[in-house]
Amino acid sequence: MNGCHLKSAIHATSKGHRIARLREQAAPKTPEGGQITSIFTILFVILLLAVLGWGVLHVTGALIHILLVVALISLVLHFVRGGPRTV
Repeated sequence: MNGCHLKSAIHATSKGHRIARLREQAAPKTPEGGQITSIFTILFVILLLAVLGWGVLHVTGALIHILLVVALISLVLHFVRGGPRTV
């Protein structure tokens, strides 16, 4: 390894250490000293899925009732017309 590559490798390593140190300093700390996990993100996703699930269940419940009414109407029409006619 010549001197130019060695300097760039040392510079990249020290730059990487500085970035890692800045990330550690910027991360919020708990009283125990560990980083706060993404528990709020997880809770938000779970809450969002729960709300979407609640909405989807209500929409599908309405669609099932509409389909039942259509099936009932078609059944009544089938008996009123006398079924399929053959020629």
